[in-house]
Amino acid sequence: MIQLNINSGLAGEYRIQAFKADGSGRSRLLADWFSNVITDVGLEQMTVTGWKSYCHVGTGTTTPSETDSALASPVMSTNARSNSSNSNAGAPSYYSQASIDYTFPVQAGTWTEVGVSNKAHTDGAQVLYSRALIVDGSGNPTSITTLADEYLVVTYRLRLYPPLEDVNGEVSILADTYNYTLRAAHVSSSDTWATALYDNGKSVLFNGQSSQYLRGFFYTGNIGTITDTSPSTPKVYESSSSDFTAHSYVGGSLRTTGAVRLPYSSGNTYGFIRSMMWYQVKNSGGVWLFQRYQCQFFPDIPKDNTYQYTFSLGVGWGRYVAS
Repeated sequence: MIQLNINSGLAGEYRIQAFKADGSGRSRLLADWFSNVITDVGLEQMTVTGWKSYCHVGTGTTTPSETDSALASPVMSTNARSNSSNSNAGAPSYYSQASIDYTFPVQAGTWTEVGVSNKAHTDGAQVLYSRALIVDGSGNPTSITTLADEYLVVTYRLRLYPPLEDVNGEVSILADTYNYTLRAAHVSSSDTWATALYDNGKSVLFNGQSSQYLRGFFYTGNIGTITDTSPSTPKVYESSSSDFTAHSYVGGSLRTTGAVRLPYSSGNTYGFIRSMMWYQVKNSGGVWLFQRYQCQFFPDIPKDNTYQYTFSLGVGWGRYVAS
């Protein structure tokens, strides 16, 4: 099996507004965009549960930590979500983001912290994905207040930063050594890179659901740029669900892996393959969900009906760190 690995980064931020409950649409901006801490448990559980189900506010003032598992002093939660969307920033970072508004019930109160998770704060099984202290325009912790005739709307946006640099290395195939260049593809498309964040809240290439699998496309042309949709043609084979093998997630690894097979009987038209592409597909309706990666091998890999290959891709994730 030919194993290759690549990583993406995640970051998030909040904005908080208060709206009059009289239906007039009048609002106050209580806190403009401010960053969060994505927790260790949140990152660890992203193959299991999504991030976006509930938003919480509270009165805690302890500094957010990567080891947090709940707000310091949670008071109320909501799963009333609206205005879900995804978008792409374009060059130079090409981050894709999913944005969601959370509407809280009318309630007077003073709030100092905010977070999102998969369940209500009163559910002991919740996984806190993100926590932040509310800050002022200078970045200092502050408090915000809602009046008895106002409700809170918290907007959270989660960003996925694709890898923009090539991953170069070498692998052994049969008795020979091949160099490779592994590269992200179609990074300018929010449909390719953010749809899963928006759709089901799971931020991994594939998550072991029976309705989803990793697909491989094989080519005799060169790989494209990071904004191209795929390597250049001719395309000699595209795998199906029967060619896919999911590997069990290893706790603490923050990496999911899966393999696609190039069978003996397929991809033999030209006697070689030069490049390939992986991405996730959803069986139901054939909807493309998340991330594309392309890889070119040097020299070309021989291919006829005496060769069968398995190509495994590992996609890691973690907190985004600006370079």
